[in-house]
Amino acid sequence: MVCGIILTVLVVTYIVINGNVRKLKPSTIVLLSILVIVVLGGVTVWGTIDLAGISKCITSTKTGTPVKSVCESRHSNLAIPDLFCNYKQTCECYSDSTCSGDCKCINTKCISSSGSKRIETKTRVHLVNYLYIVTGVMMALIIPFIILDIIILGKWNMRPLFVWSIIILFIILCFVPAFISYIKVTEVITSSPNCPPPPPPSPPPSPTNLDLK
Repeated sequence: MVCGIILTVLVVTYIVINGNVRKLKPSTIVLLSILVIVVLGGVTVWGTIDLAGISKCITSTKTGTPVKSVCESRHSNLAIPDLFCNYKQTCECYSDSTCSGDCKCINTKCISSSGSKRIETKTRVHLVNYLYIVTGVMMALIIPFIILDIIILGKWNMRPLFVWSIIILFIILCFVPAFISYIKVTEVITSSPNCPPPPPPSPPPSPTNLDLK
């Protein structure tokens, strides 16, 4: 939502400034701005709803058991990065028969009925935020034109080297959020079932002397 709002504001800003540079009628600038707000606003709202991902399990066609978890968009059912899903299913089982030992299947996770804790593994990884990257690319395409139009509109006499230095600086700043998100180390905790084998069946009672008689 925030990324869509930022892009909408930048595009409308470019339309207003460029319209003044081209000396368009104010009514034309207003109509173009409203059109952009309606279109990009609609896309932003739809994207925000659709990208609220749902975690699903991929099922093996041979065994009928879950293979892995995948994040899908809510309405278009497209595979999207895991960062769009607030919850990731474990996808270890669908029924108790899939779990070994004394474990039972609870919400696609094998849980020991004897109270044994699951084995946790912690991994430190760098996550790529694709939303920040796409937003950075769009901003890097729009902002240079806004800067050039502001210079033309203000009739400022600047050296080309200085102008391009400003443009390059803003382009670099567009990708700073994506870079910070990547270098930040995220601790991912995964767990695997600890399913002790079920206790052996109790031996049959031994015959007594009374039974022998």
